This record gives sequence, C-alpha cells and structure tokens, in this order.
Amino acid sequence: MAASGILRRVEVVAPSRLHFGLVSFGHAQQRQYGGVGVMIQRPDIRLCFTSERPFEVVGTLSQRVVSFVEKWSQWHGESALPDCRIEIQSLPREHVGLG
Repeated sequence: MAASGILRRVEVVAPSRLHFGLVSFGHAQQRQYGGVGVMIQRPDIRLCFTSERPFEVVGTLSQRVVSFVEKWSQWHGESALPDCRIEIQSLPREHVGLG
C-alpha cells in the first residue's frame, strides 16, 4: 500500500512488432542489411503496476523484468528498487529468428 494509504494502479498495453530482415539490395559486392517492421495489435504485452511495498514482479519472464528494473534503477542513481508491484498479465512469445 502506498504511504498515503491509497493504492495506485497503472495498466500498460503495447502492441507487438514483427521485424523482417532484408539481406541484400542488389549490390553483390557489398554486404548490406536493412529491415522493415510492422506493428500488430495481437499478441500484445500487458503490464499492471501498483504502488505496493516491497518491490515485486509476478508472471511469465518475471526475472527478466527484475533485471531490467535493477539496471534502470542503477542507471538513474537510485539506491533502492521502486515501491511497486509489477504484474505481467500477458506477453508474446520470446523472439525467434526464422532465417
């Protein structure tokens, strides 16, 4: 519970991105690489943040989120993790290279 006694809640929803790598643009003598991406509505990632103590992350890939928050906190000079609970409600499968 937040210090004020009010539980604050924020939900974040973001679409996925499909990335298509293009290896060559017709110049065989040079190695070239480019790509194009497309945003799609589903699958999406859904996170719910609540103002709670102590810091906690629950859901699929929670250790990956903990690692990100630790690095973010260090980068911003914070000595402690934020007072919040992060619930990973849904997310797409991890990246898969198909080529």
